[in-house]
Amino acid sequence: MKSWFRRGLVTVVVGVFAAALWAGPAAAQLASTPYMGWNTYYGLGRALSESTIESVANSLISSGLAQAGYRIVWLDAGWATGARDSSGQLIVDPSLWPDGMVGLTNWLHQRGLEAGIYTDGGASGCGGGGVGSYGHYQQDANTFAAWGFDAVKVDFCGGGQEGFPPQPLYAQFAQAVSNNASGRPMIFNVDNFWEPGQIDGTHPSLANSSWGNYQWSPPIAQSWRTDTDVGFGHGGGILFSDVLRNLDADAAHPEAAGPGHWNDPDYLGPELGMTSAQAQAQLSMWAILAAPLILGSDPRSLSAGSLAMLENPNLIAIDQDPLGAQGTLFGQQGSGQIWVKPLNNGDRAVALLNRGSSPQQISTVAWHVGLPPTGNYHITDVWQNTLAGTTGGISASLPPSSVALYRVSAIPNSAYYTMTNSVTGSGSGRVSSDPGGISCPGACSLTVGRGVPVTLTATPSPGSIFTGWSGGGCSGTGACFVTMGSNQAVTATFTALRALKVSLAGTGSGSVTSSPTGISCPDTCSIVIGQGAHVTLTPTTRSGSAFAGWSGAGCSGPKSCVVTMGSNEAVTATLTRSSGSGPPSSTGSGVSNIVWCTAPFGKYCYFTETLTTVETISGGKVSTIRAAGKGKRATKVVVVGRKKTKVAGGHTVTVTVGLNSTGRQFLKQFGNVPVTLRVELLRAGKLVTIAKRKLTIKPKKTAPKKPSHGPLLWTVRVDWPAL
Repeated sequence: MKSWFRRGLVTVVVGVFAAALWAGPAAAQLASTPYMGWNTYYGLGRALSESTIESVANSLISSGLAQAGYRIVWLDAGWATGARDSSGQLIVDPSLWPDGMVGLTNWLHQRGLEAGIYTDGGASGCGGGGVGSYGHYQQDANTFAAWGFDAVKVDFCGGGQEGFPPQPLYAQFAQAVSNNASGRPMIFNVDNFWEPGQIDGTHPSLANSSWGNYQWSPPIAQSWRTDTDVGFGHGGGILFSDVLRNLDADAAHPEAAGPGHWNDPDYLGPELGMTSAQAQAQLSMWAILAAPLILGSDPRSLSAGSLAMLENPNLIAIDQDPLGAQGTLFGQQGSGQIWVKPLNNGDRAVALLNRGSSPQQISTVAWHVGLPPTGNYHITDVWQNTLAGTTGGISASLPPSSVALYRVSAIPNSAYYTMTNSVTGSGSGRVSSDPGGISCPGACSLTVGRGVPVTLTATPSPGSIFTGWSGGGCSGTGACFVTMGSNQAVTATFTALRALKVSLAGTGSGSVTSSPTGISCPDTCSIVIGQGAHVTLTPTTRSGSAFAGWSGAGCSGPKSCVVTMGSNEAVTATLTRSSGSGPPSSTGSGVSNIVWCTAPFGKYCYFTETLTTVETISGGKVSTIRAAGKGKRATKVVVVGRKKTKVAGGHTVTVTVGLNSTGRQFLKQFGNVPVTLRVELLRAGKLVTIAKRKLTIKPKKTAPKKPSHGPLLWTVRVDWPAL
């Protein structure tokens, strides 16, 4: 290194800058805001020397990065030879560092910059054998302080591979840094970067990995890594997918971060493999996280666009906000995310991040992200440095892998109005509001600025139903929307629910239905409805049965019954069978959406059905019935099989099966068709199965001459004996 006094005019100019910027690290609290700077690891690798570091430092100054806040020049792996003298003192290669480390730090300090250095908690490190500090913690901490360094990064590359537990070793090193012989304050960075199992598939454990650093690092360090290197395994390049991985890991424990101690998601990497939009997204999210901003790229080769991005004062102000709150994930919309960071003056920083591979619209409003509902806002687009809105809507349509970043301030409104809510009725429930503030009963009013849209939502309690709004122009049972231009009062009515149960009795068969719909007994025999509602019950009998009357709920007589639901009610309908009659002659039919056989070589297909009441086939002759979905068009049905089967009690039931042309073609092609027949009777209000038979319908010479591709229509006639 050349001495300071041989720098000439450049020395004078830079010296004026230095006097304005640097007074050394504050002893009271190191890193009260996230520290900023540049690290050699990604941009230079291990090709470190005094002349190279000076060249990069000059670039930090001339590019404006240093004045923007990037002032730590941090040496990473590669500066040390691993050699020590007989007393254990580190030896610096004079061919690479001709003025020594003291000369380097003095040179940096004189230019308003700070100096950082690297070591490992193990005996070795990422820089090679012997470059770690194990067994020399206090000695090396004293040396770094005496050399004039302001920050120490302690890796665990060697420590992890050597099987050491990180927590006790870092605690020892932190104590050594704190107790350095020079009394020099130095930032302490815990760089235990290993993910669980990253060393050999088993080690380190979760507790000893980077994912566990947050549990023990805050009392001893100014920062700690939260995941592996953001460019791990990519030869110095950085992938946006790894940026998102480190973002998620860092975001897992925002409670650990604050002034003087920060989660560290690793370095910034513009022009190291990412697009400019992805690099901007990384920088935006690091600012939302209140992360240290350490540049990994070589600033000497960065484009003007990347430099302008890194130096954006609005962005840096969000990262360096003195409140020190780490932003958190607020909402997810498809591949889009909404992140929010509270700021010291009450503002909110809001990042809309599209993590996906297709465009994404992402939206929220100011009062959702923690600002008061004033109806008047100043929404600044951080990257465009423009006013993006004043009414509270925060929205962006984002390309893949990109971000929109806003600073949102609430501005007092010239007028404020109050929404008052009340709850009434025989039931119970709760009304909530957006913007938040109403949770009624309890908190039943909300004051907002003029023009703010208020949404009220009613949620009934168990056993109640919401029956409607009144006031504020609201009605119905949906949400209530009111744009506040005056004071408003809205009432929500909740009604208690009452149950009506219907039973069928007697030897006959039939059904009972209700209006409003809900009861169709014997299938569905109960309904729950609001107190005070009127329910009309109507009986319907089958052939051979008669309706004998009602009992319960004040119902009587041979006609429909109207039940007023003042309480839970039960009604019985009695059905009798006509003398000497048996079950009705009935048939079953339907359009069967059978999938044509896809079995190997098309050997067979089959279907099963349960009979329902429809048309009749006369004898064995052709009859016409209406096919579902065919409107008024008639379809020919030909009898293709008849079968007798025994039912309970020894009686015989005759089953006749008919098919349309599609079905007959199906039958001819695939042969016998098995059909499952279930015969049920309604007895004492319950369906009782009296027969269940598998019948095989065999093909006859009834196939159509021309192929048919319409729906397969089948019918079944059941001829009952007198039971």
